Amino acid sequence: MNVKSSKPKKQRKFFYKMPLHKRQKNLASNVSQALRASVGSRALSLRKGDKVKVMRGSNKGFEGKVSHISYDKLQVFIEKLGVKKGDGSERPIPLHASNLMITSIDKNDARRIGKEKKTTKKDKKTEEKKVEKTEKKEKAEKPEEKKKTVKKVNDDGEKGRKKKPKKN
Repeated sequence: MNVKSSKPKKQRKFFYKMPLHKRQKNLASNVSQALRASVGSRALSLRKGDKVKVMRGSNKGFEGKVSHISYDKLQVFIEKLGVKKGDGSERPIPLHASNLMITSIDKNDARRIGKEKKTTKKDKKTEEKKVEKTEKKEKAEKPEEKKKTVKKVNDDGEKGRKKKPKKN
């Protein structure tokens, strides 16, 4: 939340009148270690159909699919996680996104999956340096064969160049 005021009254007002694009950002949760490499980020905003694991609270360790997300109240509901009411019906338990961890994402949305990191000039330079370092290491590991040098022998039987006679 980007609230410039330090007054609690104004902070509460901003929280309740927060625009939708900021609400969606507040409904993001961590991605599991196994999924981080394929997704390419540490956190994602939650969507209906994602499989999540509860990390905090009385339901810690419970895994299930996200059935509903309330952007108005900033709450997430998981399938088969609820409380039985007096009449026998079941009421879903609301959870906050920060208490969840995404274990697998819903792959129906192409835009969500298709995001790739853009390579910048800086990234390309660092990749080139890494390649050069690995090439240098490979050269250092391989022992180079010594080339046999043959010394030329003159007609006089001496090594090297022919000596010119000195002029007086």
